[in-house]
Amino acid sequence: MATYLDRTFTAGNRRTLTFSAWIKRTDNANTYNHLITTSPNPGNWDSIRIENDGEVGIHIGGDTYQLHSNKKIEDTCAWWHICVAIDTTQGTAANRVKMWINGQQISGTGTGEYEFSTASYPTQDFDTNFNDNGKTCRLFDNTWSTGNEYFTGGVAFWYYIDGTAMTAADFGQTDSTTGQWTIKTNLTGLSYGTNGFFLFQDDGAITDDSGQGNNFSSSGEGVTDTKDCPSDNYCQLDRELIPNNFSSNATLSYCGLNFFTSTAQWDTQCSSFGITKGKYYFEVQMSDFGGDMRMRWGLVKESLVNRSGNNSVLGGTGHGAAAFYTGGESSSNGGYIVGETSTALTGDGDINAASAYYGFAVDLDNTKIYGSFNGTWLNSANPSTGTNGIDYSSYATAGTPMFAAFTVHNSLVKLNFGQGAFSGVQVTSNSGNGYQDANGNGKFQNTVPTGFCCISTKGLNQ
Repeated sequence: MATYLDRTFTAGNRRTLTFSAWIKRTDNANTYNHLITTSPNPGNWDSIRIENDGEVGIHIGGDTYQLHSNKKIEDTCAWWHICVAIDTTQGTAANRVKMWINGQQISGTGTGEYEFSTASYPTQDFDTNFNDNGKTCRLFDNTWSTGNEYFTGGVAFWYYIDGTAMTAADFGQTDSTTGQWTIKTNLTGLSYGTNGFFLFQDDGAITDDSGQGNNFSSSGEGVTDTKDCPSDNYCQLDRELIPNNFSSNATLSYCGLNFFTSTAQWDTQCSSFGITKGKYYFEVQMSDFGGDMRMRWGLVKESLVNRSGNNSVLGGTGHGAAAFYTGGESSSNGGYIVGETSTALTGDGDINAASAYYGFAVDLDNTKIYGSFNGTWLNSANPSTGTNGIDYSSYATAGTPMFAAFTVHNSLVKLNFGQGAFSGVQVTSNSGNGYQDANGNGKFQNTVPTGFCCISTKGLNQ
């Protein structure tokens, strides 16, 4: 079961309000993802949501008034900023509802990327269900039927302003160097109004940070605190951008951090971020899904990221890798892979264990990889000093773009690129604080080797 948050509106301004949030979608499937909804009546509800085709939709009075953007929220590895301002007191219809996606206003009706595919504006001085006394304000689902239209993904800097129509420029700005839309933090002097609130500033708490005390109750699995945020986007797996080696027997979830198959078929998936230089670290936890549980974890070259066909295996024919593997439930040891050659590590014993933590460190400049099992480095290695790393230069030379990759077989792998949780469960080590990378970023179960970083936007700029 996913998560949704509820609170009850008191009497506020039903004609003027602003919604602003940063989101990161889990999946691009043909489902509706509600961000904020009102009213328990299916015939008279208001909603801001991701439509089943990826467009951003605003619905007021059920389907009486609705606006859909041509711009689609499709990239599940990116953070998106959505801002909506409603002010039905305006004399001009087009000024009564405004929308921005990543700082770009959606305006006009037509086929342009930043136009509305449909736009039906409320009448002047129309009273919305937003801020209507006694009605439900629900986040991450609709209010009339739960379980099938959840938003499941990352959220950050979630603002709701009662009584003021603001713009995207109040919450974000264009970076002068990259030209990308970026977040504004530490906003002060905002007038939130009666029902206004501010959630997810720097943690997973559902306590209102606006000072208004408009807190929410949580239903379902609950909100997980994660280091992934608009100012530091973390690596994950991506079914949408890299679909070809993904079979119908495998499932991707938890923002691309859970990957599993319950069949005896091998399935492989690759990450969203490529790396070419520097030192990086990530972690994996494996769970048994029946049969012969086993996995392979490591890196592949860019040319293999979108290899087509099911039953692909890291290190298999035509699918070279720089990786490590568990030997399966009948094996007494694991090993490592360079290209298509597998070598057993007989001195480390059986490393195929459910709920164990596996680490992976790579020194791209010196073409060395290191694997660990429950905090102990395999092959008596020490990545902090460069001792006993596996040389993968025969597979890929320094500077070759590499992508994290994983093969599963009757197993679930839970990934942590520094986000700080496995399947929504926070890391437990170091009194729950985990361990950070060389730049003080991320949150890991085991100690990060000296000089190694998260695979994230900050890590890539080490």
